[in-house]
Parts: sequence; C-alpha cells; structure tokens
Amino acid sequence: MTSFQKCTLLFCYSVLAMAEQSINYNYHWGRGLKIPEANLTIGGYAHFSYENFERQSDIAKIDDLSLFITWNPSSQLHLFSELEFEDAVSTEGTEFSQKTFFVERLYADILINETFSLRLGKFLTPVGIWNTIHAAPLVWTTTRPLITEDFIFPAHSNGLMLNSQFIINNQNLEFSIYADNSQHLDPHKKDISFKNALGLRVNYEILDHMHLGFSYLAFKNQAKFYSSSRNHLFGIDLIWKKKGVELQAEFIHRRAPKQRGNETGLYLQTVLPLGHHFSAVGRYEFLEGTHLKDNILENSTIHLGIAGLAWRPYSPMVLKVEYRFGSDNSSIAQSGFFASVSTFF
Repeated sequence: MTSFQKCTLLFCYSVLAMAEQSINYNYHWGRGLKIPEANLTIGGYAHFSYENFERQSDIAKIDDLSLFITWNPSSQLHLFSELEFEDAVSTEGTEFSQKTFFVERLYADILINETFSLRLGKFLTPVGIWNTIHAAPLVWTTTRPLITEDFIFPAHSNGLMLNSQFIINNQNLEFSIYADNSQHLDPHKKDISFKNALGLRVNYEILDHMHLGFSYLAFKNQAKFYSSSRNHLFGIDLIWKKKGVELQAEFIHRRAPKQRGNETGLYLQTVLPLGHHFSAVGRYEFLEGTHLKDNILENSTIHLGIAGLAWRPYSPMVLKVEYRFGSDNSSIAQSGFFASVSTFF
C-alpha cells in the first residue's frame, strides 16, 4: 500500500473516530448515512455490468464499488473522499489487491467568500459534461463516449483549483481555473496521466434549462508515446433539459506538436421519456486521430451509434441496456451489447 493510500485511509479513520461519540444518525437509500452531530455523511454507489462484444468473450463484472465520505468541520471547510474498488470482481478473474483499489478523489474545499472557493487535492478533471458527472447512476448509458476516455485526457487532476460563481442577467456563470502537478503529487498514477497541466472551465446558464460550457487544457502526458510534448485541448459542450427530455453534446479538439497525438471528436446524445420510469437513449459519436488505448496505438476515423433503454424504478437506481453499432476497423469501438445495474446507497 502506498503512502498516499495510507494517508487517505488514516484520514477516513480519523473522521469516523470523531463520529464515534455521536448517537443520532439517519440513513436514506441513495443519500447515505448522515451523522448530524459530526457534520458527516457516508454513502457511495455500486455498478454491475455485462459486456458482449461481437469479437470477444462475454464479460460480467462489478465495475465499481465506491465509498463517499463527506465531512464539513466548519461552514468554510468541506472535505470529501471517494475510495473505489475498480473491476474488483470479473468473469475474467477475481482479484482483491492494490491493483483494484484507487483513491478516486480526495480534496478539501475552502470557502473564501460567497463568490470564490479553493479546492486542494485530487479531483475530476473539469473538461466537458460527462467526466465531472462521473458516477454510473447519474449517466444514461453503460458505455461512456470515446471523447471522454482517458486516452483523450486524464480523468483526474492533482493540485489546486479556484472556483467562482457570478450572476449575469439573472443567469449563473461558473468559472474554474486549475493547476496540476501529478508527477509529484500522485505516486499511484496510471500510465496515461498528467505530468502537469493548466486548465480553464467556464459554464454559463444561457436559459433556465440550457447550459453552455467551454474547456481549455494545456498539459504534458505521462505516456511515453507523447514524448513529454505539451498538448492543447479545446472543448465546447451544451446540455438542455426539460420535462424529462434531454439533449447533450460535446466537442473536443486536442492538438499536439507535429500532429503526434492529434484528436478531434464529438458526441450528440438524446434522451426521451417513455413513461413508467423508462427512457429511450440515442447517441452518435465521431472520433478522428491517433489513439493510444491499452498500450495499442491506432490511427483511425470512427463513427458509431448507440441505441439504448434506461429504467429508473427508484431515483437512486438505474438499469440500462444498449447496443453499440461500432466500427470494424477500430479496436476501441467494437460493436456489442451492454447492460448494467447501478445504485447509490
């Protein structure tokens, strides 16, 4: 176990020990266990999935078992950790070890004033919509769009982020700027991760039901393929929701020196309510460039479509089935059937 993981577990143990004296507590499915006297909430989610690729063996697995611990020791300090077992149990093999345990998030939010706050630690990289939503019960499909995968940009950042929120013409404007130094701050980083990065995220509420976002990220990647060159990523995203109908879109372009690692892609997703807690989901994806996935280098143009169904019998739980019409010339976008069950607890 790394020193970073030991510190994380020690932090969580300390928080729980402080709550040991508390008598009053309450639990609600999907909202976790709350201990008011300690300003502490413990929750999380579980995600079970089944994959049936046309050219591979079927896979059934527990994708994620995530534990959330939220502690608010004061009105100006918010502490959060997410500890996760990733691919803990699978039909390809069962393994409980450090390889499956990750500190997904661990950060402190410091409220400077009503407008500004500062985040310190490990957090989700704020690029686009999908990556910051993160939890399986909150998204509409078992598979995630290709342009949100970690071969486009690392999913996590380690460092600090300044957040601010303003009201312009009675609409919210959120602004974040962040700096990453993963090479020194995250000893348990994955192969594709930041060496360092500087990023910007702007999200504006154009209408009551519509948000427009812009992302910029300049970073050096840990992967040897990128030769420590600095990449520049630009992104635009849009989401509109009303009466159960949802339209969501993201576009990214990643530029690298001498076109080594250039990527351009987008996805368009529609959700339509069908009644009785069922929703139909459709998505189109496009990706063109040089992709590095699971140490396999691929240069291709990918078009794929997804048709699916999501059922939310209760608000914390969702069951999903979908078929992906993939690309025969790509190893990262094969056709297949996917199903999953996920729930907050």
